[in-house]
Amino acid sequence: MQLTLTTEIEISDQFFGWVCGFGKKVAILSPDSVIEKFKAHLDKMRELEGEQLKVDLQNRIQTIQ
Repeated sequence: MQLTLTTEIEISDQFFGWVCGFGKKVAILSPDSVIEKFKAHLDKMRELEGEQLKVDLQNRIQTIQ
């Protein structure tokens, strides 16, 4: 089943988090400006995740030493 929803929303990190909660079951189709902001949000999340992995790895190394 496919459903298309058109609504006015407040663009925010909370909105993007809500969208991410649906995984591949949802997509932002328009406007292009929101799609670009969502891509930037995902890039920021990937960067934060990478930083957290670095911290976790450094903590493990320190524990071993």
